[in-house]
Amino acid sequence: MTKKSENNFQQSIQEIIILYKNNLVKEANLKSEKLLEDNQNSFFLLNLNGIINITLKNWEKAINSLNKALKKKPDYVEAYNNLGIVYNNLGETKKTIENFTKATALKKDYANGYNGLGSVYNDLGKWEKAILNYCDAIRYDTKHFEAKKNLINILSY
Repeated sequence: MTKKSENNFQQSIQEIIILYKNNLVKEANLKSEKLLEDNQNSFFLLNLNGIINITLKNWEKAINSLNKALKKKPDYVEAYNNLGIVYNNLGETKKTIENFTKATALKKDYANGYNGLGSVYNDLGKWEKAILNYCDAIRYDTKHFEAKKNLINILSY
């Protein structure tokens, strides 16, 4: 990739992120799909496309894109975490736990993975495991608002 084409690629990635953050998710999806036509080796773009498809509830497309990202970068923590989110939405508890666990195994201080595990265990009524995972999320990221909120909710019952 030439310097100019790399700059164009990075600019396109930024545009997709801006569209997504501005809740123009369908537009972000179209742009990411177009960019993927010539950039199938970008694990970051594949993960970004997976996130967009999660938001659109295009579960199979999200799984496909995230698995492709993992083929390009097998230790890609965020892709495992995002697969955990997909499988949680599909009600596939075993795959959910496997992916969140893989994310935290690859990166011991990955707060989002612990928060995801906490949420799964909370849904399963395994409150002790949920609390431990929420606490790990907060230990590794003291500003993790969602983990704090989840922990407060579980302790309030």
